[in-house]
Amino acid sequence: MQNIKLKSLLKSFRFRLILISVLAAAFIVVILYSVDFRKFTPGSGPQDKQQINETGADETKVNFDVLADKCSRDIDSVLFNFGIEKEWISTAFAKDKTGSSKQEQPSKNTKPQKVTNSAKWFVKDVEIPRDLTTAEVNLDLTTYVQSIGLKESVREDIKTTAITFIIDPPMDTSKAGDLPLAIINVTPTGKIKRDAGTLVLIINQ
Repeated sequence: MQNIKLKSLLKSFRFRLILISVLAAAFIVVILYSVDFRKFTPGSGPQDKQQINETGADETKVNFDVLADKCSRDIDSVLFNFGIEKEWISTAFAKDKTGSSKQEQPSKNTKPQKVTNSAKWFVKDVEIPRDLTTAEVNLDLTTYVQSIGLKESVREDIKTTAITFIIDPPMDTSKAGDLPLAIINVTPTGKIKRDAGTLVLIINQ
């Protein structure tokens, strides 16, 4: 009786369909494990790797230039907040590997931009009036540099109170002997004067 039921089960269409499905699934699994997926993975071949390396190098250079320009503009904005005029700021950009220089387009009233080799990005020479202390400028520059994840150091001339503000990469990426990213020389002088601002006092109760 059991043999008859077993034979009828083996001859049934449903059993055959299930058996074929199981065998097909097992066959697909074996094929997938035997195939080297790396041959079909984008970027795994030598040519793809070379293309990625070349693209990565170009993107790094672009990002480097963009960050340098942004940092220069942001520092100018910090200085402008103190009432410092454009004519009191001169910027010298570093030479690139080809010997050309990245320079801002100076306006009619700004000093011509120069080229420097003493910093990776730029060197700024800033004149400030005597009524503005270098400590105030130093504080705002330090706050900005720390906000973008870079490292700063300051050297001060005790006699003239002039400061040299140095911007370096983060401590874990900087190397001994490397040029700083940027240098800002802030020098007080009595030859210039800021426009007087308006002071408003609001007294409540």
